[in-house]
Amino acid sequence: MTYSPVMTETVVCWVLVHMIKGTARRGGDHTDKLREQIDGSTGRKHLLRGS
Repeated sequence: MTYSPVMTETVVCWVLVHMIKGTARRGGDHTDKLREQIDGSTGRKHLLRGS
């Protein structure tokens, strides 16, 4: 089966976007864990305090 260049480009872009989104999500998770260890606040309570 042969793929057109447009289809190949679309698939590559889709994969890259989803990989970047997943990496950013995990980075945010790690940042939340670090913040929780530093200030002891869990969940979204820190947003209510304004910090």
